[in-house]
Amino acid sequence: MNTVRIDEDLLVYQKTFGGLARSGRPVLAWQVGAQGRIQREIQLEHYDYEGRLLRFLAPDMPFVPGPLYFFVDSDRLIFKTTLGDISAGGFAVPLPEEIRFVDGTDLHVIRGAAAFTGGGHGKGVTGAPMSAAEEERLYGGLREAPRLRAKGDRKLRVRAPGAQEAIEYVLFDLSRGGLAFICDDGARFRPGAIIHVTEVEGSHLDQPLVGEVMSVRPLDGGSGHKVGVKFVQAA
Repeated sequence: MNTVRIDEDLLVYQKTFGGLARSGRPVLAWQVGAQGRIQREIQLEHYDYEGRLLRFLAPDMPFVPGPLYFFVDSDRLIFKTTLGDISAGGFAVPLPEEIRFVDGTDLHVIRGAAAFTGGGHGKGVTGAPMSAAEEERLYGGLREAPRLRAKGDRKLRVRAPGAQEAIEYVLFDLSRGGLAFICDDGARFRPGAIIHVTEVEGSHLDQPLVGEVMSVRPLDGGSGHKVGVKFVQAA
């Protein structure tokens, strides 16, 4: 069982949810309420990192605002988030802070409880629910993580205001709300400027991350500047 946090590995999020939206692979969602466990096979319609949203197609909408649990059998992926925005034919949820890839016994437990069929989207799926203890063990620890310093010499490419090409920099740290990177020329970035992150560790991002420069501070020892960035929605 491998847990991935958005502030540790943004690239995994981009590949996982971007690929899921493009492929149309089925997603099983369920909710536990007064009427018991309700579950449906649905489809991820749109992944919006900048807006921090996942939008799903669910023609037969059975869910109400509150916690939702998800399982993607093809990716062996589980996550949980909270339903808030319901619209005709579907709903949107906030992007989860953490996702988890399961295998072995854990995968067997979820598959058995979900009775996953791989059939048409929006179709009801029946099966024996997992115990509350198992559900808590698998999903209970998925929550928000603090900002962490990037491990190793991780790189990203940033396009500065007015620039045609993105330039490679060293990633300093990353969180759900923003990031910081190291540059030699602090004058290239000014607070309030809008920048675009186009690549992380050599992988091009389908949706460049848009950020506002919040601070530019010299590093101790005069070895460059740390540029602090807050993610914003594209205009």
